[in-house]
Amino acid sequence: MKILLVSRFLPYIGGRETSVLLLAEELSKFNDVAILTPDIGRASDKYKIFPYGNIQDIKAVLKGFKPDIINSHTFYLTPKVIKANSDNVSIVLTLHGDLLGYGNDVDKKLFIDMIPFLKKVITVCNHGYNRLDKDGRIDKNKLGMIKCSIDTDIFKPRLFNKKELRKGLRLPEDKFIAIIPTRMTLYKGLNFLLQSLQEIKDNEENLFFLVATPPSRYREEETLFAKNLIETAKSIGLCNMFSIGFYDFVSMPFLYNASDLLIIPSMTEQLPISIMEAQSSGLPVIATNVGGISEAVVNGQTGYLVDYGDTKKLAQCILDLYSDKSGYLVMSRTNRNVAVASYYKNKMISSYYNLFQSLI
Repeated sequence: MKILLVSRFLPYIGGRETSVLLLAEELSKFNDVAILTPDIGRASDKYKIFPYGNIQDIKAVLKGFKPDIINSHTFYLTPKVIKANSDNVSIVLTLHGDLLGYGNDVDKKLFIDMIPFLKKVITVCNHGYNRLDKDGRIDKNKLGMIKCSIDTDIFKPRLFNKKELRKGLRLPEDKFIAIIPTRMTLYKGLNFLLQSLQEIKDNEENLFFLVATPPSRYREEETLFAKNLIETAKSIGLCNMFSIGFYDFVSMPFLYNASDLLIIPSMTEQLPISIMEAQSSGLPVIATNVGGISEAVVNGQTGYLVDYGDTKKLAQCILDLYSDKSGYLVMSRTNRNVAVASYYKNKMISSYYNLFQSLI
């Protein structure tokens, strides 16, 4: 089978891009896979990389590669592919974000207008499915769900000397470290996190909070947002326990192993890949109860769910996990077991493969 994936791609980093990488690597073991992307692309001899250009360029790619199926993971790259698709190859769109919930009107219209030309619209969690079913009014025959998976052999607890690992990553060696992997944008809830940290800054000096942001997505508006965030941290006296660092996707398995806790303070999410990666690495999770997060985080068992804006609750959950050593260890082991059982990569790969086969 010849599969064309359409997506932003590494080194442009996010959950969508890491999912596409995993799909490309695994499906290319038994199929001819290519990625159409506006980004440089991660070099590999397993799959092809084609540059995303104008409609004529895309037509040339389709004519030369002759895909049996097209799977787009970036909705705003899809309209040109639809126009270039003169042979009417089946197009599957995987929607990773809550577009109908939080997208602007232009993006919403763009998505709704392309639905008649799509064979399937795939969501990555139940929340996303229900949103499209209700608000998008998409025919159930056209709508599907395939949850993302991760490579649990890459994201796992490792027997490193934690102090030495932290030293290499330039992190505090003796503190309880919470990692927040995110982009520098308002809806990721970093201001909410800072407000919560004010609740604990005078009571616990052994806590450290690291915002891990991808350097390849660090654009002008994100630079300004980060600058304002640091200024806010300074103004409320948090600089000794709060930092922003740049990490690419290769660093993340080591960064999870160097950390003790994952925090997702977002206003909105679908089902963040970072939750799966952290759980698979043995980290408990504190996250806002938004989108599809409750499909991965079971309150009190694999982590804690808090309402967005409840600063006291978020602060208390952090302190509870920090102070309860035995409860922490139980939660850590539970998360690794859940990840191995639920997020194993073959679940996602086989689901996409079977879907593609059914549409050819």
